Amino acid sequence: MKKFYLDQQLAEHFGVPYFEPGSIIVALSTLRAAREWGERHERIWDTHREADVMGVHRQGDAPGWFVLVSS
Repeated sequence: MKKFYLDQQLAEHFGVPYFEPGSIIVALSTLRAAREWGERHERIWDTHREADVMGVHRQGDAPGWFVLVSS
């Protein structure tokens, strides 16, 4: 299961909850341009085959962490 992290400022920028359950759908190009990503995240983005990134933050997940959902 691949996960990605949005810090509190980035979550607010995209209008998604940092602490509470929620979801995000955003163009991969927009997400990549939003900040510099570490090596772990760059590997995820390089192998992601979709134009959009879909992520889900579930109850009990650590703040800011979203499970990458493939369509």
